[in-house]
Amino acid sequence: MIRDLFNSIRKKGLTAVVFCAAAFCVYAEVSFESPDLNENNQLVFNVTHSISGSPSYSTGFMADASTLSGIRILTCYPEKMEVLSKGAVLQIRNRYGSARYSTADNTISWIKRTDSIPSFSSKQEPQSVSPDGKWICYIKKTQVSSGELILKNASTMQETVLNKHAEFDFEKVPVLWNPESTSLLYEKGDSIYFCDPKAAFQKVQMSEDFRKIGKGSIASVCWANSKNLIYLDRDLVYRISSNELYTRALYSKMVGSGTVIGRLPVKFDGRYDKFSVNVRGDSLVLIQADKIVSLFKIAGDGFEYLQSVYSKPVTDIGGTIIDIDAFWSADSKCLLWVNSLGYEDGTRKASVYSLGAELKFLAIIEGASKPVLSEDSKKLCYAQGNSLFVYDTSSWQMID
Repeated sequence: MIRDLFNSIRKKGLTAVVFCAAAFCVYAEVSFESPDLNENNQLVFNVTHSISGSPSYSTGFMADASTLSGIRILTCYPEKMEVLSKGAVLQIRNRYGSARYSTADNTISWIKRTDSIPSFSSKQEPQSVSPDGKWICYIKKTQVSSGELILKNASTMQETVLNKHAEFDFEKVPVLWNPESTSLLYEKGDSIYFCDPKAAFQKVQMSEDFRKIGKGSIASVCWANSKNLIYLDRDLVYRISSNELYTRALYSKMVGSGTVIGRLPVKFDGRYDKFSVNVRGDSLVLIQADKIVSLFKIAGDGFEYLQSVYSKPVTDIGGTIIDIDAFWSADSKCLLWVNSLGYEDGTRKASVYSLGAELKFLAIIEGASKPVLSEDSKKLCYAQGNSLFVYDTSSWQMID
């Protein structure tokens, strides 16, 4: 198609390009737009994909019209972005490949790029990056709905396989990073395991049998902070010190999966439920099937039931609930973000609440993206249209 585009420019002028490109685009849903030829015989043009299920955007190209070669991408639309190297590098991914922007010298370079303009494109797969930006986890699809769970060194691009049969999800990767990036939790089969990313590449990793935390999915674990992991096994709540991961794994049959710090009034099901814990590790939010929200206090160790602070179904939002997420502020205040579709017009909206002894309404937002919490838990941001909004998680006041 590109060759036809060049030939049309040279023989018939720019006007013919529109018709040539249009004939191709009806079938492939790819359009070539705004061609311009300068006095040096360099062609600049845009390519736009309009494909259901993925964002529609234009990408600028430049090429030598006389040799029909040297096609160069001028723009890099961010379908997905990840922060690497402790914030020094921004990774940008789209249907043309992956590029990295360096904040040190304000340059961008492609590390992976397609050889041609794709006539078909799907949604970009998710990646999970360690907090320090040194490691990347993703699933390399080998089947329609499954693939290999890959751990990659972000600098050397070296890879190792953690799970050969991981379920693929377009929204998330089934892993959980320690806040200090020293360990990684992942699910395999019906169990949860941990690994040291450095040891995984140095071939000194302990056998996987000795790195098993317990039964469950990645939804069954949550880091309260870099030192303490909370693990739910049915109705029991365990605390595992990060320093004890290896020793407890070695002797788990004798000492169990950690220290029992309480019991839930219901059995946790990782297929439908989720939970999170504040940084102090003394409060736990349980979200059951995106319907019932419960807040508990963790008083200490033992098999006693956790103290219930709040437990009710989420109602009166004027729509069908899609999902519910909990976010903790640095001072251990809990925010609930409830995504829903309106009953009348089907508009997607987010309702924000503060959760304590009662559920207090804070705001309603239409067309918001998925919110992101800052590493220090002091700020929460989301995109709406062409704008980015940042809020203080403690006061829910917008930050200019």
